[in-house]
Amino acid sequence: MIHLSPHHQIELDPALMHMLERPPDRDYVVRRVSQKVVNGQPLIQGELVISGNETLDAYPLAVKYPVHFRKTYYPTCFHQHPDQEYENQLAASRIIDVPPPIGSTRTTFRSCYLPGTPFDRLSPFGVEPPERNIQIAEEHPKAACIGLWFLLNSVYTQITALHENGFAHGDLFLHNIIISPAPIGAHLIDFEQAVRRDDEMSDEVWKEKVDADLSEILKTGTFLQCALGRQEGPLSNACLKALPKLFTAHRQFKRSIERRTKRA
Repeated sequence: MIHLSPHHQIELDPALMHMLERPPDRDYVVRRVSQKVVNGQPLIQGELVISGNETLDAYPLAVKYPVHFRKTYYPTCFHQHPDQEYENQLAASRIIDVPPPIGSTRTTFRSCYLPGTPFDRLSPFGVEPPERNIQIAEEHPKAACIGLWFLLNSVYTQITALHENGFAHGDLFLHNIIISPAPIGAHLIDFEQAVRRDDEMSDEVWKEKVDADLSEILKTGTFLQCALGRQEGPLSNACLKALPKLFTAHRQFKRSIERRTKRA
């Protein structure tokens, strides 16, 4: 078993094990994880790689995690900041349970690979107009909604911890939350646009950053409570408090939650 992160391991194909014992000069690509293409031009590509000697010599953590995630930025991507992403993830890893980054260059970023599924692929919600999600919530299996609530609650705890330490994710959409099955857990990824609050940032701007981070989490938490009824704790309270800002038809969501609560 090969360590992918402090909490995850992988059983590597026996045909590839020799590359750990006798690494090639350059990284070997095991498989492509993601790719962003605009107008036929590649911008960013993410790959699971086995570290080559050049990588092992350059980054101490690549020795500990020889199989890891490598993100490559192409010249057509004008907003590439691998070094900043490295610093942002390193800062986040000191606050919450995010694996530390492995390294970066002008065009690449490396980190532990987190096996799992993006939250948005597990959630049945997110259709437009938002009110349609009420019916989806009422029809979705309750057991699945309970599981999603506990995972979302973990995400909310993590992001509020970041905010309390003056750190905003900056791109917290559901696809940037990875749900790992073994061990079960919710993990934040993609800190490229993260920002840290400083003395020059006004309270108004900081609040905008915080609200942007929480928007999709609170919307999803609202949908789930339409399925389960009102829950206890900070996430539930934050959802209900933010209802008027989240939805035009906020009273419709409130009635749905109250109706489900009475049935429970």
